[in-house]
Amino acid sequence: MNDNNINKTFNLKPVDFRQFFVYWVNFIKPYHNLSEKCMNVFAELLYQRYLFSQSISDSNLLEEIVMNVSTKNKIAKHFNITNNNLNLIYRRISAQGVIKNNRINPLFIPPIEKDKKSFKLLFIFNVDESKK
Repeated sequence: MNDNNINKTFNLKPVDFRQFFVYWVNFIKPYHNLSEKCMNVFAELLYQRYLFSQSISDSNLLEEIVMNVSTKNKIAKHFNITNNNLNLIYRRISAQGVIKNNRINPLFIPPIEKDKKSFKLLFIFNVDESKK
């Protein structure tokens, strides 16, 4: 049997985009180490970015709108938290490198194509038995 040709596919249950970003942020947790509250806020920030990206193609403008006060107010209202509390969460998120220079670090943004209704992610596990 040729192991190079083995593929495993796991289809997840259908979710809306808001829930997708919650799953995404949880999935990449080893790379950001955010607390549960910070992960939820970050997922909502990614969701808001996704919504804006459907009508804004200029990446600089998109990042400005995503990080502006209006978007922050919307996120604070969604979680029923004060703006001061949200700013504290943003500082914690920034401390983990998820937000840099008032922009979401591109490493943490899933590459969702416009108008696509599915997201595919490929894992490549390189096993090195000498690393025991």
